[in-house]
Amino acid sequence: MNQYRALPDFYNIIEECLNITDDAWHCLTEKGKQSGEISDLHPDILFSLSLESAINMAEKDLHLRMKSDEQDLEKIIQHSWNAILPLS
Repeated sequence: MNQYRALPDFYNIIEECLNITDDAWHCLTEKGKQSGEISDLHPDILFSLSLESAINMAEKDLHLRMKSDEQDLEKIIQHSWNAILPLS
């Protein structure tokens, strides 16, 4: 990561990427928040709690050949969804 931090304007570019309000994920989370179906957290935090885990699993599957069975994948999907639900 240090090699990227040394690039000119690295932090400005990261900040711009994190503040995109018209991408699909941001729109989905905003609609979910408005309807009370998704927790009122920043879209990046919601991503980390949900889809990022699926991406990490896919990377492990692809690069490390760590296969998950269908039941485990279903549990992971359910837990990642539960992680972004509003607290009762």
